[in-house]
Amino acid sequence: MLPALHEAPEHRLRPSSLAATIHRERSRLSHHRGRRERRRLITREQAQDDPRGADVVLTDDGAAAYRRSSVAHLRAVQELFLDACTEEELADLQRLTSTLRRHLGLDPGH
Repeated sequence: MLPALHEAPEHRLRPSSLAATIHRERSRLSHHRGRRERRRLITREQAQDDPRGADVVLTDDGAAAYRRSSVAHLRAVQELFLDACTEEELADLQRLTSTLRRHLGLDPGH
């Protein structure tokens, strides 16, 4: 949830968009969102484009928590994965990843 909100414009998404982005059903998202709200990582605010709706918004505490976890995650990826591969294996992985992204339509312009 935090990564999706961090990447979203103005760090906010409608609940339905957030659910789709993180591949959760809205009912499941509600439980997940409640836990994050109690920890003050996210909040709900009136939607900017619909006064009847609400957006889920990343708080400053949530952004800080995301940054802290990102550093640990990237360090683990480096130590457990990248450091284990040769330059040639990493080049093979990049080619494979590019092929899969094109196949899935995730690499616009190619």
